[in-house]
This record gives sequence, C-alpha cells and structure tokens, in this order.
Amino acid sequence: MIHSRSRLVREAYDRINEVNEENVSVDEIMERFTPDKHPDVLAGRKTTAQCKNELIAFFDVTGGGGTFAGSLVNADGTKISSSTSDRTITFGHFMDYWASISSTIDSDSDFETFLRACFR
Repeated sequence: MIHSRSRLVREAYDRINEVNEENVSVDEIMERFTPDKHPDVLAGRKTTAQCKNELIAFFDVTGGGGTFAGSLVNADGTKISSSTSDRTITFGHFMDYWASISSTIDSDSDFETFLRACFR
C-alpha cells in the first residue's frame, strides 16, 4: 500500500488505540467501526452486519494474538456473542485488512473518505 494510505490507516489505528497500547482489542475496533459507507453496503451487496462479521472473520483467519471465540452481529447490529474482549489486534493485522480494502479503491481521495467514514 502506498505511503499516504498507510499513514491514514495508522491514524485510524491510533484513534482506536487511545491508551497507546501495543495492541487493540477486537471490541475496541468494533465499537468504532461503522460500515455504513462501505462500498458494498452503499451498492446494496452487503449489510452493515455482514461487513462487521467479515472484519471479525478477517482477524480470526489472519491471527493477531490472544484467543478468539467469535463475536458476530445480527442484522440489527446486536452482538451474537461478546467474547472478543481478550482478542487483540496488532497494527500489522489492522494494516493487512485495510490493504485488502485499499486494493479495491482506485482513488486515494475515495480511500481516505471511506476510511474516515468507517471509524467514528
């Protein structure tokens, strides 16, 4: 991923990581993740719950430390399970997720708008 996009991802991670720990929990990420502006949600291909579940599944598949029993969400956004608090994500794994998203967005400006819209 190009430097300007990497910098934006770092800024997003740092906003989530308010206490400046080495890792952040999945819960911390999910509390801030608002996929309403995700391209697939806007196009009607996915629901916000599907995007949240894919984000959790990405971290589950790629690792990141800690244990993970799953915390998927219903279509209304309520948690199916709340067992992610001990699951931590490194900046590298967070970057890997956004690199996969970045490859689907041509414009740096669109990527920045999307990334900023996804985290409150």
